[in-house]
Amino acid sequence: MKAVIFDFSGTLFRCEETAGWLRATLAGAGIEASEEEIAHYGLDGLVAGYLLSYEQGIQKPDPEIFRRACDLLGHDPADVLMVGDNAIADGAATAIGCAFRLVPHLPVSERPAALLEAVS
Repeated sequence: MKAVIFDFSGTLFRCEETAGWLRATLAGAGIEASEEEIAHYGLDGLVAGYLLSYEQGIQKPDPEIFRRACDLLGHDPADVLMVGDNAIADGAATAIGCAFRLVPHLPVSERPAALLEAVS
């Protein structure tokens, strides 16, 4: 994999397993807070872009939203990993050829290793 799409987690930005990967954040709402948090930690230079479903007029599990995320990253879906906590909504990325890793639907603080395991 060369790129990853996920809801924000500083853990994924800092891990060696994703060093050099392009990253995009895909969310339905509330991404503005993620952008602020990413900037707060000085990680905004590691994000290729942000996709808000309400701005796009489509949402997960529509495969088009993942296609747009891949376009944003500049990568073929075969080189992109979607990490998410919803097998239906996030897992729909596989319809266009992205890999998918499911993480538990818990606050990040309660699943600290889940994101790292997803990309290793």
